[in-house]
Amino acid sequence: ASNDVVATVSNAEITRKSFKRLRPGKWLDDEIINAYLKSLKVRNETVLCKTKGRSNLAVYFHKTYFYTKLTEGGRYTYSNVRTWTKRGPGKCDLFSQSMIFIPINIEGQHWALSVVFPTKKKIVYYDSLGLDGLRVLKNLRRYLSDEARDKGSYTMNTSEWSLVNKKSAPRQNNQSDCGAFVCAYCACLLFGWKLTFTSKSMSTFRKKIALE
Repeated sequence: ASNDVVATVSNAEITRKSFKRLRPGKWLDDEIINAYLKSLKVRNETVLCKTKGRSNLAVYFHKTYFYTKLTEGGRYTYSNVRTWTKRGPGKCDLFSQSMIFIPINIEGQHWALSVVFPTKKKIVYYDSLGLDGLRVLKNLRRYLSDEARDKGSYTMNTSEWSLVNKKSAPRQNNQSDCGAFVCAYCACLLFGWKLTFTSKSMSTFRKKIALE
């Protein structure tokens, strides 16, 4: 059946219906993207840290529905996500991280990615259609400011933070690969690879996601 669970990645279940979306030409859903980000988190905490000789690279992955919840109904609402980093498996001091990955679902029709670099005081927006992400960037800067004020772990001067639309980010040449591009952006940034992939790479990359 389409709802049968065919794979599990660190407690993230993938149904047959979602797994089929890894075929070329299919739009990736939350299930696939969240599971892939979980696999990156596991690799960071095991393989990557061991090979680079460190205990933790200190990266954080927000769920795909985080930004949707933050801006529910078209309005910025910090209270919707205030507890997300306060308790449970998502508990975290964001400002102690090297990178914070935030998938962005745009009106249920497109995926993009924002990455926060706390030590560099920078928020970068990666969009495979080249769309402008200034509104997203401003909302995330506001979120970080609220987070700093609420958790009391960091004093944030928003004027010192830069907002960057990464116009040189690789672009898709179809209407279906945006989710795969988000996954590829995440992998490259985490492992220190150059962003040199193209739409032609996505068929192979989708297979790579399926294997992982």
